[in-house]
This record gives sequence, C-alpha cells and structure tokens, in this order.
Amino acid sequence: MLKILVRCAAVAITALIALVAGVYSAAADLDGLPGSDYVASVRFDGSPLSRDQIINHLDTYVDTRGVGVVRVASAPDDFLNKRVAFAFGSGEFENTSIEWFSPTMSGSMRSSRDLGITSLNGVYGFSGTDSQAASFRNWMGSELKADAVLTKKTSVGLLSYALLTVGAWVPMSAAILLLGATILSWYVLRARGRELRIVAGMRLSHVVFADLRSLLGALALPALGTYSIAVVVVLSAGFGRMGFYISTLALFTVALAGFAIVVAVLLAMITLPAVRDIAVRRPPERGSWVISEVLKVAAVIIVAAILPTVSGIVSNASAANSQGATWAAMGDSVTIRIASRPDAVEEASLAGLTRDMAGTGSAMFSMSLSSNTVNLIDDAAAADLEALGFDSIVLTDQQYLEKVNGTGDASWGPVTAVRSMEDLPQTVKGDLIPSLKLWTTDRQEPEVQIFGNTSEVPIVVSGSMAGTLDSNRHPLILVVKDAAKFDNFFLASAVSRGNVVFTNPARLAELVKERDLADGVLSIDRIADLGLYDAQSKQRNAQLGASAVALALLALIVCVAVTAWIFALLRRRRWFVQRTAGNSWGAILMPRLWWELVTASVFGAVMAMSFAVLDPSSVWISGFAPLAYFATTWLIHQWAASTTFRTTLARRG
Repeated sequence: MLKILVRCAAVAITALIALVAGVYSAAADLDGLPGSDYVASVRFDGSPLSRDQIINHLDTYVDTRGVGVVRVASAPDDFLNKRVAFAFGSGEFENTSIEWFSPTMSGSMRSSRDLGITSLNGVYGFSGTDSQAASFRNWMGSELKADAVLTKKTSVGLLSYALLTVGAWVPMSAAILLLGATILSWYVLRARGRELRIVAGMRLSHVVFADLRSLLGALALPALGTYSIAVVVVLSAGFGRMGFYISTLALFTVALAGFAIVVAVLLAMITLPAVRDIAVRRPPERGSWVISEVLKVAAVIIVAAILPTVSGIVSNASAANSQGATWAAMGDSVTIRIASRPDAVEEASLAGLTRDMAGTGSAMFSMSLSSNTVNLIDDAAAADLEALGFDSIVLTDQQYLEKVNGTGDASWGPVTAVRSMEDLPQTVKGDLIPSLKLWTTDRQEPEVQIFGNTSEVPIVVSGSMAGTLDSNRHPLILVVKDAAKFDNFFLASAVSRGNVVFTNPARLAELVKERDLADGVLSIDRIADLGLYDAQSKQRNAQLGASAVALALLALIVCVAVTAWIFALLRRRRWFVQRTAGNSWGAILMPRLWWELVTASVFGAVMAMSFAVLDPSSVWISGFAPLAYFATTWLIHQWAASTTFRTTLARRG
C-alpha cells in the first residue's frame, strides 16, 4: 500500500511542477508581449506632442535603431480573453496571430497605423539589447517627454513574479513537502532490507546508493508518465508556445531531480539504523517517524496559512470581473489630452464642445471631492461625514452613475438623514456649497440629488488622471442634474483631467475640427484600455492561484497519510495484540488522536492568525478548520491501522 502511495505522490509532485512551469510560462506572457526582452509602462500625460507626432516618432525610431516596440492592449470586445498588439515601424502587419500560453487567449499583431483611438498610455513590449533599452528610455523622456519605466524580463524576475505575485510558491512548497514525504516513505519500505544489508556487512555508502538507485527507478516511470500526460493535455487544450513550456518544464524537472537526490542522500544517512538498534530488534521505521512528523507539521502550518488566501483569490477574481465590467461598460468612450493649460478662448471652446456633447447625451461627468486633486473635506468634516455613515463625497451626473456603476452591480438610494445640501453638517457644507456655487456659470447652487451606496460594490468615479478610477465604498453621492451649467474654467479643467468622458468619438472629432481645437487637442484616447488590461491580468492570476491552493491541500493529505502509515508500522504489533483482544479502533488509536487534536488546534490557530491579517471578518471560518482536519486524520489513521492489521494477520510483514 505504501508503495502505491509513493507512486501516487510521484504523480502529484510532477503535476505540481507542471503547474509551476505553466504559471511561469503564463507569467512570461501576461507581462507585455511573448518573446519581448523588456516590458515597459509608459504614460504621455505630460507630453506636448500630438498623438500622430508620437506615433511618427516611434515609427522612425524603430526603423532607424533596429529595435522592436509594440503597444499591447486588451481588446474592448473581449477584455478577458483577447489582446491586440500594435507594432511600430514601417513593417507590414496584417493581423498576424500571436501565440499565448493559454487555451482561451487570442490576439493579433497589427501595424501602429491601426491604433485608432487606442490609448498610447499603457504597456509596451521592447525587443533589443540592454544598451538599446537604456537609450530608448532616455529618448522617451527627452524627446517625447513621456514617463517610461522599463523592466527586463529575466528568468529570475519571471520566477519571482510567478512565485510571489501569482502564487506559484504554494504548489512549489507542496511539491517540496511531498518530495520529502515520498523519499521518507520509500526508505520505510526498504527499512527491513537495509537492516539485512548492514548485518551482511555491506558498506554504508553502498547501502545509501543502492537505496538511491531504487528510489529513482521507482519514481522515474510515474514521473515520466505524468510529464507526458501534462504535455499532451496542454497541447490538446489549445495552449500556444509549447516549445517554451516544454523546455521550462524540463528545466524545472531537472532542478527538482537534483534537489531530490540531495534530500534522498541526507535522509538516507539520517535514517540508517545503528547496529545497536538492529541488535535489540527495534523497528527499522523508528528513525523515520520524527522526520515524518516534522514534515506533517510543516505542511499543516503552510496550508493553514495559505487557505485564507482562497477568500482573497475569490474576492480578487470578483473584483477583476467587476472592474472589467465597469471599464467594458464604457466601450469606446474617450477622453481628451490637451497641449497645455488652456487660455480663456480655449476654455470657452472646450466648455462649448462639452456642452454640445452633453446636450446629445454623449458626455458623462464624474469626480471625487475627497481626492488628492480636489479635496473639500478637512478633518472635522471627515469626522462628521463618518458619523453619518459616509467616507467621502463624489459628484457625478446621472448618465455616468447608471452606465458605469449600474453595470458593475452597484446600487444607490436616497439618504434619510440628508435630503438636501442644507441638511449636511456645517463643517461639510461650509466649503462644499460655496465651491459648487463658484463652479457654476450663474454662481448659484446647482440642482443636485443626494444618494448613498446601498450595495457592497464600491461606487467609482473618474480619477484625477485619464484612464484611472477613484473607488469609494460609502460615498455621499451628489448627482448633478445638468453638468452643462458649470462654467468654462471648471469644464475645461474637468476635460483636461479626464473627469469628462465622451461616448461618441466620431462626433467629438468633428467638433474638435469645427471649433478649431486641433492644435490644442493632442489626442483622443479610449479611456478603458489601461483598466481592461489590468483587469485581465488580475483575473488570470486569480485562476492560477486557485489551482495552486487546491494542490497544496493534496500535499497536506499525502503528508498526513505518510505519517499515519509510518506510525502504524511502528505500532503494528502492539495494535495487533490489542485488536485481537477485542479493543475497538477508537480505543486503540486514542493516544495518537490526542496528538492529532493538538495538531488540529495548531491548524486552526494558524488559520485564524492568517485570517486576522488578510480578512478579519472571516476569522470565524477558522473555527471549523480543526474539526475538518481531525475528521480527515481520523479516517486516514483508521485506514492505516486496519490495513497494517490485515497484513500482519496475513503474515505479509
């Protein structure tokens, strides 16, 4: 039975390593473009150049320097499973397909001439040498006045990202624990044979290496079989970049095999029976029991610490879906990037353009009044707001509230305690009402409706930078009836910050030309690109993290099973006598179960501490953890005890 467990563990270890290799391969794709040398995060908010000028400069730079620069964006029509890459330069790209290490991800390579309204702010892939990357970063800052951060895609960096950010350290830890338990189990199987070899006078080094050869021989076949199955499954599921995945899996397998040999030699030397122990006929498995208990306790602590992350993984996946739905609701909505602070004439033109678009329902307005850019709430006002149940104030129009927040499953309703602005505490309305009056054309208080958030979904408004959102859990929502009544200065400032979102890009472009704003408006950019890309990456990470936690649970169960089996072998003679004397398994196993009860308490305590850090509201879940652990270990111990009893009864050793 233990031999079957060893081979099953070998299958599980190889599956875990295949998962880690898959996470690594996915991480190489998630960040930027597959095969690129660098991933870059670029923003052109402070650039004085127009959109066309930036694209022309990048095309020329790529052609003259012989490097590769690609803008990578999520596709608005399927933000979870599709990406589009736009290559700069004079080369011809006619929707060339891109291979991703994902069965659902698709994408294509296009020319920079097809960028359309795709925002130039975002993630780029760069291909070139280290010196070319440094030169490109400096050129972006000096010539294009862009904020660019380049990160080299090294093996160490990708492994760190896969282990720490995505969560591949969980299956990696599980694989290491399983490996230790598997090696220990094999030495338990060969314990009697090792005694005989030592008694026969075989040198200890020969005994150790004979055990090592047999271990590798026992693990090789199930490991190779699982390796082949993993490759076939990945290939048949439609994953791309198979060559990269197979080479990564082979490298990880070789590294694990080397680690296994070192661990096996060390465990073999530690568990070798002494001649004195053989002489007094002590069980040969005796030396393995303490090590197996240490491995089990380590597995208990690790799994208890990571299980609370499941709630975080679920919430992250939910948040990513909600975030993606929010951005997707904006569709092809755009913002305007202007050259510099507009003068009075340009302010009037931008404000007029905004009023025209709002008049046809093609403009949405929103902003936070508690942000770093605009903050009308001091400490006293914040305390009074908190007493009313609010943590911030947001100002929005009805269209933005319904189209963006309504799509994200948020809901809102009237506030009983605050029916009008005059019902607000003096500390709040003292700055709020005068500011609202100052922002309007007639210097009168605008007509607003007051709501509060009635759902668990945060209310979002446009952030102080285009392509960002401010999230507020319990805001006081001021819905302005007609944003067109704000004055020219306020509307122009809101447009420049990205607080005004235009839902009809074609009509907006026409108005820009009609009002002679072509020189002042540097670009018209789709607002959702950055948010969709971020939501896509978070969703992928959440999916991989959930798989990792599930396999870590498997590692814990195997470690508990190995420990139970070793303990059963140590006690098989005593238990045989007790069982044949008529004792129940409950009475026989009671001393052992007291120890498992202590371990179960440790399991619950570690989980409670982890919940306290990650999600305090869910600490109560840890109360069920000791019960689940104890029930599982009881079943495993009873299985091990009854199996060893039957083999002893049948005189099979």
